[in-house]
Amino acid sequence: MRTQFRNSLKPSSGGFLDIVERYWLVLLGLIIGYPIIMRYFKDASTKDIINNQEEETKILVANNNNPITQLQELNKITSNPFYHNVARNLAVDLGTNILTKEKTFWDFAWLNPKGWTENDAKIYAQLKILTNAGQVKTVTQCYYVLTRRNLMDDVKEYLDSSELNKLPLFK
Repeated sequence: MRTQFRNSLKPSSGGFLDIVERYWLVLLGLIIGYPIIMRYFKDASTKDIINNQEEETKILVANNNNPITQLQELNKITSNPFYHNVARNLAVDLGTNILTKEKTFWDFAWLNPKGWTENDAKIYAQLKILTNAGQVKTVTQCYYVLTRRNLMDDVKEYLDSSELNKLPLFK
């Protein structure tokens, strides 16, 4: 008689190790692929945020370069041209009349020779006209529309301390 060899499979108990043994490639793919997929989705949402910010900056620059939209934005703050003119003169005299939201090397605002120096006498004369905090607030808002910068910070940075001490509203 002939001997028969039987390869019989062990009965599956359906336990955890049995599932791991059957699907180890799938589990390995999930462990490796999950961080890569999550990084992709996170980068995609970050790119959307950055693109939205860049689009807003482009719109602000376009609005600021167009005198009609610039005047409309200034008129939302106040319709008095006195404040508009003071803010424009301050932006020119401080050398910040170019729309810059951030000071970076690549924005090339530093190439404009008007921005290299400031005229302290004219700045002081313009700021001396402002007599109360309401006028300063209005001019600060108009200045922000024109340059996207804070007037108080620019005055403290660019104006000499001797003139700054004479201006109690800007200390």
